[in-house]
Amino acid sequence: MFVCENGYMIEKKRDLSRPAKAMLGGGDKSIEKIADQHGDIPIAELVTCLDACMKAQGDISEETADQTSVVNAVHQAEQQVKAREDIFDRALKTEQGLRALLPHLKIISFGASDRFRKTHPELPLQTLPLWSLSLLERQLPYYAAELGKSSTNNGNDTPASRKQALMAPLADIATTLMLPGEKIAHEGNEHILASAVQALEAMYRTVAEVPTVDFPRGLMKAWEEDRVLEFLYKYAAQDISDEVRHALLEKPGEHLNVFYFVADHVPRYGDTSRPAGTLRSLGEARAQSLWKETLDKLDLSKKDAPSQWQTEDTLRDTALHALALESTHPGGVKLLAERFGIHEFGRYPVEVLRNQLKELESDKPYGLAIYPRSNDEAFQGPIFRLEVFANKLHDFGHTIRIIEVGNKIELARRIIELDNAYAKTAGKIDFALIHGHGTPDSIQLGAGNGFIRGKEHIITKDIWSRGAQRLSSFFRKRAPIVLDSCSTGKNAGIGQQLSAVFRTKVVAPDAPENLMVLTAKLTRSGNIDLDARYSSEAKPVTANTYVRGVLKEKRRK
Repeated sequence: MFVCENGYMIEKKRDLSRPAKAMLGGGDKSIEKIADQHGDIPIAELVTCLDACMKAQGDISEETADQTSVVNAVHQAEQQVKAREDIFDRALKTEQGLRALLPHLKIISFGASDRFRKTHPELPLQTLPLWSLSLLERQLPYYAAELGKSSTNNGNDTPASRKQALMAPLADIATTLMLPGEKIAHEGNEHILASAVQALEAMYRTVAEVPTVDFPRGLMKAWEEDRVLEFLYKYAAQDISDEVRHALLEKPGEHLNVFYFVADHVPRYGDTSRPAGTLRSLGEARAQSLWKETLDKLDLSKKDAPSQWQTEDTLRDTALHALALESTHPGGVKLLAERFGIHEFGRYPVEVLRNQLKELESDKPYGLAIYPRSNDEAFQGPIFRLEVFANKLHDFGHTIRIIEVGNKIELARRIIELDNAYAKTAGKIDFALIHGHGTPDSIQLGAGNGFIRGKEHIITKDIWSRGAQRLSSFFRKRAPIVLDSCSTGKNAGIGQQLSAVFRTKVVAPDAPENLMVLTAKLTRSGNIDLDARYSSEAKPVTANTYVRGVLKEKRRK
């Protein structure tokens, strides 16, 4: 995960970091010992009641749900809490009471969407999480009014310490309500979420109106700041949402967490189940809008945009890897797309892509990783750890370059371009790793339809063509090749044919299997040799190694 640390500027020279960080600073608060009693409010007694409820919640489960003693204990604990509702209400309007009770109420409130409680409505404690949220929600108008008074009566004359003291409890309660409130909103009740957002808006506007006040960062942790920015963007009034959006797009690298959170709310393709006019539909519409603008910012034209950007399933990794890359290498996404055909950013470790950009002009010997341009999840987050393999290559003074191709014509063009760019300084291609769906006599590049073998497929006949034999001249002699393609290692299959034409070592699976481990070894001549292991649900797992077209060995896992 990426953490927001630096400030940033938005339109009209307003610094969004000032209101956001004044609301939600990054450090933990120094909490003094809480008094057992505050006036006539028995704070310690209230804490004891909540502790009893939390213990009761932990005791009840599928195994104990029919035990009378456990159920009765839970019911009694719930009644003890609810009987003191007025006292809880008064306690939460004091600094000591809020500090002592809020951590307990926060834990209880997260049970509002607990699956066990939903499947057992007959048990006690079903209403306590919602009771807890409602209790906290009732404190928001009180603290918002106190904050409003300070701004209305004193304006810029309000001391920074007083402003922070008034804002801290409002921030604590509002952020406690955000996530459970959003979960409940998804079930149709948006009241708590709306109240939390209104409180966040009040804090945002208060701080923005007093730009000369330098608030210390002491209210909340950085991840909570990111969450608040997410909620302000998705649900706040239009002017606030627009300011947050502008700041996110202006410097996305500083706020990647917010993009992570917003990505979760981009609706699935064709999903129109949200009633119009609700907070949830508003949040999803704004989430979708942010990603559309993100595409434009990354300068990927619509026709070249990866399919992942259009769907919720794989959008997060693809979009965020591209944003993370762009945050350290502006223009890097466009460059990788143009020079290496890379569009499916989510399948590659960001550090591997960054290194490829850093080594654009490198004279290190290099190997090639060839991936299909397809949104198939088989290549999204594979078992094979590319970054581990790349790091080992670097230890040997070698490197790896990734290319994506949609068909065999593009594959030939990319290899020729690499030869033109690097042959004079780095030499010919040292090895190749080829990913793609496979059969005994084919490797699929690009999407295709899986049935008609067109230009998206390399077939056995292609291996013996003049074009393939010419491509072999761009690889060093005996450059090893590993196929991450199902069944391509079958006897007389495409893997064996490739080994014969290229007169080299080819390792390939002889069944539907996935590459699990790729091992690099440095030979005495300073070249890279490869070995591979595959994994599959089928047993036994096997792989074939061919050298110049002859089966060399058959290994079992």
